[in-house]
Amino acid sequence: MSHANHSTALDSSPLPATDATDTVFAHRFDHRFDQLCAATSARWWRTPRHLPDFGPRISRWRQWRNQRHTNHFADRLETELLAYPVGDTAREQKAWRDRLRHQLRHFGGNVMALPADQREVIFSDAYFDATSRFAREARAFDPELKIHDLSQALRNVWIMHLGQLLLGHKLRFTRPIFAYSLLYPYTDNFLDDPELDTAAKGRFCRRLERRLAGETLLPTSLHERSVFRLIGMIEESFPRQQFGDVYRSLLAIHQAQTSSLKQDAEPLCEARILTLSIAKGGASVLADGYLVAGDLSPEEVNFFFAYGVFLQFADDLQDIEDDLRAGHQTLFSRQALRGPLDSLTNRLVHFLDGVLDSRCVASPRGRVLASLIRNSCVQLIVQSAAHQPQYFSRRYLSTLQGRSLTRFAYLRRNHRSLVARFRMINEQLSRTTQMDSLFEALG
Repeated sequence: MSHANHSTALDSSPLPATDATDTVFAHRFDHRFDQLCAATSARWWRTPRHLPDFGPRISRWRQWRNQRHTNHFADRLETELLAYPVGDTAREQKAWRDRLRHQLRHFGGNVMALPADQREVIFSDAYFDATSRFAREARAFDPELKIHDLSQALRNVWIMHLGQLLLGHKLRFTRPIFAYSLLYPYTDNFLDDPELDTAAKGRFCRRLERRLAGETLLPTSLHERSVFRLIGMIEESFPRQQFGDVYRSLLAIHQAQTSSLKQDAEPLCEARILTLSIAKGGASVLADGYLVAGDLSPEEVNFFFAYGVFLQFADDLQDIEDDLRAGHQTLFSRQALRGPLDSLTNRLVHFLDGVLDSRCVASPRGRVLASLIRNSCVQLIVQSAAHQPQYFSRRYLSTLQGRSLTRFAYLRRNHRSLVARFRMINEQLSRTTQMDSLFEALG
C-alpha cells in the first residue's frame, strides 16, 4: 500500500522544531480526532440492528468432528511440548519446532476451516517467528511478567502485524510494536486495578501524560521506570520532530483511557458511554497504525480508528460479567441489565462489515486479510454468547450456535480445563527448558 501522500487526515507531516508550530499541529490533530469520534458515533446510530450474515451454517456432525479433532490436537500438542529436546542439537530442536508449527497449521485447516490463503497469514513462519521473539524479549524486559499479561500484550502484537500486512509492510518484529503492546499490562491494567486508590492512579496518569508529551522525567517507582523505558524505545525509532502524530496518537489513547475511568464512577447516559468507548477503542488501534508506519493516509486513519472501535465493543461484549461485577458501564453491560443483547450484537456485526468496506482492504491481498478478520471476529462474538447465554434469547443462541465451530456446551465445559491444562504445560516448560512461555516455543 502506497504512502506517497504524506498529508494525512491527522496531518502527520514533519514538524519544525518550534513550540508554536507544534501547538498548531496538536490542535489540528485534536480537532480531527474529535471529528472521528463524532462521525463514528453517528455511524453507530445508523448501523442496522436486523440479523446480519453470520456465515454458513455448520452442521452438528461437523461440530462434533471439530470437538474430537480439538481434543486430539490438545493431546498431541501437550505431548509435543513436553518432549522438547533439551540439550539436543540445534538441528533436532528445529525439527521439533517444525513439527509443532505443522500441528498448528493442520488445526487451522482441519478445525478452524480457514482457507489456505488465510492460513498462510496467521500460521506463517513470519508470524510464528515474530510471536516467539516478542515473548523472549518480553521475558528479558520483565522476568516477572505473568503469562496472562503476556497473552494480553500478544493480542495487540497480532493486530499490529495484521496492520503491517494491510499497509503493505513486511511482517516483522519491531521495537515500536514491542513497546506499545507491552505498555498495555503496565498502563491499562494499572488503571483497571481495583486494589489501587484513585489518587495513585491520578498521579500516574498525570506523569505519564507529561512523559508522552516529551518531557524528561525521572521515574519514581519500578513500575514507572518500566513504562518510561518503553516510551524511550518508541522515541528511538520515531524521532518526535519528524513523527509528531505518533505521539499525539499515544496521548490520545492515554487521555481516552483516563477519561474511561468515568465509566466506573457516576451513572452515565448511553450517549456518553458511547463517546468514551469510541475514543478509547479508536485511539488504541489508531496508535497501532502510526506505530507500524509512522505516517497514515486519511483512508488508513479512518480504517484503523473504526477497527479499534469495533474491537473495543467486542471486548465489552466478552467482559459483560466482569464489568457488571465491577460496576463498569459499557453499552453491553448497560443493555444486559435491561434485556437480551440480540439487537446490540447484530449492530456490532453490521458495524464490522462497514469497517471492512474500506479501500484499505480493496486489493486482492487486502480482501484475504478482511475475510480473515471477519471470520475471526464473528467466531469471537459467537463464543462470547456461548459463555454468557443468559444475556441472549433462546432463538438467537440457536442461530449463533449454528455458526459455531463446536457446540456451545463443549465450549463451556472445556474452556477452563483447557486453560488449566496449558497453564500446567507452561509451568513445566519453564522448569525444564530455557523457555518461559508456550509462545517462545514457536520460534
